[in-house]
Amino acid sequence: MNSIPPFSDPQHRADDDHLKTLSILHFVLGGLNLFGGAWAIVQSTFFGPFMEKMFADFEKNAAARGQNGPFVPDMSAMMHGMMKFFTVLAIVWAVVGVLNIFSGYFLRHKRHRTFSLIVAALNCLHIPLGTVLGVFTFIVLGRGSVREAYQNKTSD
Repeated sequence: MNSIPPFSDPQHRADDDHLKTLSILHFVLGGLNLFGGAWAIVQSTFFGPFMEKMFADFEKNAAARGQNGPFVPDMSAMMHGMMKFFTVLAIVWAVVGVLNIFSGYFLRHKRHRTFSLIVAALNCLHIPLGTVLGVFTFIVLGRGSVREAYQNKTSD
């Protein structure tokens, strides 16, 4: 009879360590994404009125100089476009941050392997840190021993 407890062989211990490390890194990247989303909201909320006033002054000065030709950009439209861009950016960063936090939790508990693979694919778009994390997530979750651990749901 085999009296060796599970996870006593070096491969299972290494897999456990790699999954824990990936879990921590997913939490860190999720936090960075949430911080980026919060920063985009702060930028559009607090700096928006300042930029709008600056653009309005620019338009007044351009009109006073007689520069109302086709080469003078519509600053208010540009400002509204920037505000929409920052809003979309904040939403995307927040969603990706929450997905990374969930993925970190699932990696820690060896659940929902497919979800973590999808998040790793999304992370590959986040150059350079997300790309490195995504590639290493693919490498670790692609191992046969890790697939087996997910199927058996053996965890700490």
